[in-house]
Amino acid sequence: MRGFRCSPTPADNGGKRSTRSCTLKTLVNEFLASKEDKVNAGELSPHTFRDYFATRELLIEHFERPSAKSLRKSRNEAGAKVFEQEEVLSLLDAAEVHLRAMMSLGLNCGFGNTDVGSLPKTAVGLDAGWVTFPALPENLWVD
Repeated sequence: MRGFRCSPTPADNGGKRSTRSCTLKTLVNEFLASKEDKVNAGELSPHTFRDYFATRELLIEHFERPSAKSLRKSRNEAGAKVFEQEEVLSLLDAAEVHLRAMMSLGLNCGFGNTDVGSLPKTAVGLDAGWVTFPALPENLWVD
């Protein structure tokens, strides 16, 4: 019988219990390796093993996601998403009145969806053309 070959992690709970860390791919491959041993010993049919293997492909495709680090790396490699003036103007022209207002607040005031959603009518001075409402990032610490 095969041993479980996932990497140990630092002990939890004051050293009383240690855990093992595995990726989904490693865990499924370990499962398949144990089933392959059963096929070789004649305890499992090759047809059942092929079904397990097909399920492995579906599991990994569906559940394994790229790491945050690899997502950041690919986003940084792609470069900034910049719209040309003509593109912005055509988006504004094509938008309905409410979406156009939201886009204008985002472009001109730096507001995000939450800012626009919580914007009181009293903060918008239509006659003067000013908005008096602070747009703060949600994770900003304010004293």
